[in-house]
Amino acid sequence: MIGNLSKLVVLFLGIAIFQPVIASQDNDAEAIFEKIKGLAGEWREEGTENDDFVISFTGTAGGSVVLESWLYNGRQHSLTAYHLDNDNLIVTHYCPQGNQPRLSWQNNSAENTLAFSFKDVTNFTLDSKSRLDSLSFTWLGNGKLQREETYLKSGEQLPSSLTLIRK
Repeated sequence: MIGNLSKLVVLFLGIAIFQPVIASQDNDAEAIFEKIKGLAGEWREEGTENDDFVISFTGTAGGSVVLESWLYNGRQHSLTAYHLDNDNLIVTHYCPQGNQPRLSWQNNSAENTLAFSFKDVTNFTLDSKSRLDSLSFTWLGNGKLQREETYLKSGEQLPSSLTLIRK
């Protein structure tokens, strides 16, 4: 019995020692929501100097909602709302196509990344153009933020990515 216990301890220690070290990700929805709140302000795509495309993050409703607003050539393009739902974080995207997909925070996101996946959608039919299927933010350091999204159109996934910097 002692021999088997010793082998088990050695096996456990061996696994613990040789696993890659992964920095802990805060899995608390409120803490994650604070990260979204920290995006407050205006952002533009890295490598551009004009104001043709601006993404702004603004808190509203007593700090319980963060709105992400896209402006193209000075006109409102889309709006995305982030808010808590008990122990989860929900995203509702108000798309220019007229549908409103909701996404749910994935608390197994990679380090420095917040990922959201499709939950449901309103005002969408199979013959609609497309809908948002996933969204993520990765903090790259040096004031840069990677924003990735994937749309679903006729069963095909259409990914896109923006590297953003504060304006």
